[in-house]
Parts: sequence; C-alpha cells; structure tokens
Amino acid sequence: MRLDRFLNAIFAWCLRRVGPDDLDKWLFDLREPLPGRPVTQATVQQEMEAFDSFAAAFGITPSTPAR
Repeated sequence: MRLDRFLNAIFAWCLRRVGPDDLDKWLFDLREPLPGRPVTQATVQQEMEAFDSFAAAFGITPSTPAR
C-alpha cells in the first residue's frame, strides 16, 4: 500500500472512533504544533523541506505553500 493511502486509512480509522461531539476539538488538536516547539517561519520552512525530501522518496511531488 502506498504511504499516502496508508495514512488516509489511519485518518479514516480515527474519524470513526471520535465522537461527533469531540470531532471539532480532535481536528483542531491534530493541526496544533507540538507542545514546547515554537513555530517560526524558519521552522516551517525546514519542516516543509524535510517533508518534500521524504515525499520525493515515494514519488510524491513537492508540496506548495497555501496562499
């Protein structure tokens, strides 16, 4: 199974187990930065570059920043 499909399967598995009352909080928490790690533009850029390198190993095209 491709990595992106595997991660989608995990996400779908989680969605089925989160109650409807907790869904918004769970999605918000999922997108929050890790505790204790400050978010700076340099940090974001480093993580984007690291992800692009990882994704390229699986044949996935580089990400583009949201504008």
